[in-house]
Amino acid sequence: MIGTELSDPLARRRYQGLKSSRPMAVDVRWGEAGRMSVRAGSILSITNVDGGGVAWVTTLGPEARQFSAAALDLGAAAEVSLDPESFDAREMAGLAASRDSSLEGATGCKIFDAETEAGELFVTKVLEDTTLFVIAPVSREFLSAGGGGRFAVRVQPPAGGSSDVILPDPLGKVVDEWRVSRGTALAYELKRGQFVQVIDVEGQQCSDFMAMRASSIDAGVERFIDSTVSRTMARNAYPSPGLHDKFFDQDIRPLLSVRQDTVGRHDTFALACTARGYEERGFPGHLNCSDNISAAFDPYGIQARKAWPAINFFFNSWIDQADHRIASDEAWSRPGDHVVMEALTDLVCVSTACPDDVDPINGWNPTDIHVRIYEEDSSITHSVSWRANPEDAEQLTRHSAFHPRTSKLTTSFHVARSLWMPVHFDATGTVEEYWACKKAATIQDMSGLRKFDVVGPDAVELLQHCMTR
Repeated sequence: MIGTELSDPLARRRYQGLKSSRPMAVDVRWGEAGRMSVRAGSILSITNVDGGGVAWVTTLGPEARQFSAAALDLGAAAEVSLDPESFDAREMAGLAASRDSSLEGATGCKIFDAETEAGELFVTKVLEDTTLFVIAPVSREFLSAGGGGRFAVRVQPPAGGSSDVILPDPLGKVVDEWRVSRGTALAYELKRGQFVQVIDVEGQQCSDFMAMRASSIDAGVERFIDSTVSRTMARNAYPSPGLHDKFFDQDIRPLLSVRQDTVGRHDTFALACTARGYEERGFPGHLNCSDNISAAFDPYGIQARKAWPAINFFFNSWIDQADHRIASDEAWSRPGDHVVMEALTDLVCVSTACPDDVDPINGWNPTDIHVRIYEEDSSITHSVSWRANPEDAEQLTRHSAFHPRTSKLTTSFHVARSLWMPVHFDATGTVEEYWACKKAATIQDMSGLRKFDVVGPDAVELLQHCMTR
């Protein structure tokens, strides 16, 4: 691992009115358990979005062996036993097992009840660093008593706290990880089959990325990500998880496959920022990514360039339809947003934390980037981030219950809300399936539809009263 270092490290300061720390967010649905790592002094707020549902909160400290609500400022609130059969407890059970414990005897605090109105808010303070779980249990009496709904969990970190709390949990076994300080670059090697995760630590921070085929460096012929080839092969402005997910070099050979992307807004048209670009805007001598990339690549014998092509992760750009200008604005990425890629061959890579503070792409205040390397064959699923509303917590796309069967019939999947759905099946194709809908019969995975069940002893009468046939 080789990086560029500043001779005089920049002081870390947060400018008032810029990049105020955003709350961490997760939405917990019926039967789920939402997990968050929280710091002492954080403010926890839980909103009962739909009303009428019960929630449990519990914590597990760094040295604790058993779940309890001891890390929360709940006063004299009585703790209740947690029933692992009423929610998806696999993650909690695994965490307890790693500490030679179990969920037997686990306790938490019950908040809300069947009479709670929609939108009611619960607020408390976190007393110590801990792992927080918010649980939406399935009631055994839901047929008669009702239940369900969604809980919006928000955690506001303490002012001036470490940004490490925002880092997402590791997706597998971490081989190595580094923090790329703002205004610097880091070069590192990636073996075939390993995964690299580029994380925006504080949000709205761009990171220029480039990968060089290691075998081409040994041969004296540099082959690296070619944006034009990658856009052409992906049939898109940039690859994304799914069918068209690869970055290619100049020989149309794949280098990386995009496995996860929680932002979906990047740039492959512009160069990494250059010294000339800052000079033309009146800032001669400004730090720039191109010089940082050249310095980081230099020990590998890679030719220096005044202007490096790059994949500009988290860079919010677009082409104006009226005059065809490439325009840019503040990044869409939020704290903890990331991109995960799998190496398809041995690579030498570089990641930067862009120093641009003269326009809005980094929110006017450059911050850090975090890089993780995961071992080969890690079970990292293909997923993108989906939100029903901009203010909602992200949901990573997942497979439907029918995926084990449909995946044997096709490799063509597309995102439908928060699920991967088949586009067409290999044995037939779209046209034949269209005619089958008219002349024969089809079986379709409709998991992505907004459907719900009405259950209970009076369900038929209710539907007859509310809807006509």
